[in-house]
Amino acid sequence: MKHLLITLLVALFMLQGMETSDLVRVRRDLHDHEVMETGAFKACTNKCKEQFHQCVRKEEYRLLEFKKHKDFIRDYIKECCLGGEADLTAPSTLSFATCMRDNCKAKLWGFDRIVLGGKKK
Repeated sequence: MKHLLITLLVALFMLQGMETSDLVRVRRDLHDHEVMETGAFKACTNKCKEQFHQCVRKEEYRLLEFKKHKDFIRDYIKECCLGGEADLTAPSTLSFATCMRDNCKAKLWGFDRIVLGGKKK
């Protein structure tokens, strides 16, 4: 009976166009927070990382004249990384932080200001 139920669940997800590798395995930790299995978390992190790279690529041409655009680049990269992190209604596609929070169940992420021109801003 257990194998039949698992088979039916797998078939249901495949019919919806999902692969079984897309299924997120989540468990609860000692504090009752949702935690993903290591493999699923790494895969999710890679998807969020790619989303971050796509965001940065949108303004890639400015990197060619870095000195001219350094303030814009710093602020733009920060938005690609942390935009909407405190707004629980922000879409998961907004930034690396929202992707990690919403899709990967991450509770902690960080950002260290980029040193530009020898000074921390």
